[in-house]
Amino acid sequence: MSKLLTFNVGGELFTVTETTVANSPVLIGMVKGVEGVEGVTQDQNGLPYVEGSPQAFSGVLHFLRWRAVPNTFGIPELEVSVMTATFKRLE
Repeated sequence: MSKLLTFNVGGELFTVTETTVANSPVLIGMVKGVEGVEGVTQDQNGLPYVEGSPQAFSGVLHFLRWRAVPNTFGIPELEVSVMTATFKRLE
């Protein structure tokens, strides 16, 4: 069973499985202290804090879970397919 991890992103809490964030060296590094991820800011409860948009972070988690860009912004399907292919090449 995968461990649950919580991130504070712009004041909103996101709880995800370690398996999901294992696909992101930066996110897993924030909670595991992996070499190369320095200066992790923590909130008042000791959670990793990400200065950014909760909506955008939600999209990142969606991609890590499903390997597809979420179509929550009314983007035409062809553009979503191109964006998904681009993100997969960046992994």
